[in-house]
Amino acid sequence: MLTVINTRLGENRGVPRVWLEGSKLSSSFQIGQKLDIQLDHEKKVAVLKVAPEGRFSVSKRDRNGRIFPLIEIKDDELGEMFGDVGVLLRVVVKNGVATIEVHGIDRKTAERVDRFNRKVKNGEALTIGSLFSGGGIIDAALHEGLTKAGINCYTKFIVEQERQYLDTMVANQPELFRDDSILIESGIEFVELKNPPKVDVLVAGVPCVGASKAGVSKNKISAAEFHESAGACFFHALQFIGQCQPGLIILENVPEYLSSTSMAVIKSVLETWGYELEVDVLNGNEFGCLENRDRMCVVATTKGMAKFNMELVKPLLEKPNSVSEILEDVPLDDSRWKTYQYLVDKEVRDKKAGKGFKRALLDGTESSVPTIRRLYHKAGSTDTFVKHPDGVLTRLFTPSEHAALKGVPVKLIHGVSATVSHEILGQGVCYPVFTAVGFALGKWASKASNDNDMLKTA
Repeated sequence: MLTVINTRLGENRGVPRVWLEGSKLSSSFQIGQKLDIQLDHEKKVAVLKVAPEGRFSVSKRDRNGRIFPLIEIKDDELGEMFGDVGVLLRVVVKNGVATIEVHGIDRKTAERVDRFNRKVKNGEALTIGSLFSGGGIIDAALHEGLTKAGINCYTKFIVEQERQYLDTMVANQPELFRDDSILIESGIEFVELKNPPKVDVLVAGVPCVGASKAGVSKNKISAAEFHESAGACFFHALQFIGQCQPGLIILENVPEYLSSTSMAVIKSVLETWGYELEVDVLNGNEFGCLENRDRMCVVATTKGMAKFNMELVKPLLEKPNSVSEILEDVPLDDSRWKTYQYLVDKEVRDKKAGKGFKRALLDGTESSVPTIRRLYHKAGSTDTFVKHPDGVLTRLFTPSEHAALKGVPVKLIHGVSATVSHEILGQGVCYPVFTAVGFALGKWASKASNDNDMLKTA
């Protein structure tokens, strides 16, 4: 009979201890037997065997009239080999032998910390995995921020199902990639994880179509997890994390995602896997953007790294004073100026019905604009428009203006249609927000590595 026991390295009177008990031991160890332990420090494995002259004994436990074996192994060398008290151990008992080693979770945790720390300290390039990449706005922002902080990095792999988004990212951001980068055009649920590469950083913007207020209303669902295509995306993202073992994880989404079941599961799983989470809602206006977009930001660092605090994320830019500073010179007789009479009529109907839907009409003096959505090009009843001086005509922001409102370098949408540009931008992030996140993480990593605080005794 084979028995597997996951337990933690304990302590008794200052001495590290492994404690095993129960009927499950009876097939291999008998009460009264002597045991000895062999320690392989190189492999970090302890082997417990029956030995007539052994240092330890199989004791007995009497509980509720039932007697079963109890084994207590106390030895200072256990701490020297396995690390701090509390480390998770995996014990395999079979045929009179108990093999004890650090559990895979804690072993992987230590390996992540060691790999990340070593690379930062030696100036090696950190590898980044990107899920739900879109047009790569958050990827570009984080890359810029990390680079400004002195961290060498590149994108090891990206997963994006929309061909035009992926092609745009690759064409407009060649600096993110190297010869060994992997480009995956696929829905995340169809990606086969065969020998996936280990990465140092993983960034994911799980689709928010089921979590946002508009998404819940439009799709008539009670929770993000019920969305037909996006509901299970968090599960597949967790599979990538488990396989790729990033030392650092960055997640972004709408603020409503924080109260979702998906986020509760993500938090629970990541903590079990040895991550510590820092969470905040970051606002575009506060980081130098005209767009007043709130975005959830989760930074998960591996336990054993120096503590990261979201308070380290500080604005790097000042916001333009008004919308007029980013407006293009669109001739007043240009065909883009329209009456949008159907929207005018709909607003009247909605007002009578008590719905309150209305467009935001801007004259350029405003210091902030509402969030601009992915389908902005469809000119909806709640979208934001620029007013013509005649007070009748209006127009949508151009793609370049949309980019400027989000602080996104216009080169990221070079060579694509207005429709695709608005989609990439509308589902993207405020660029300066995540440049600041990348810069803060880069400074944090450099300081921790140089101070030798990143890797703690394990």
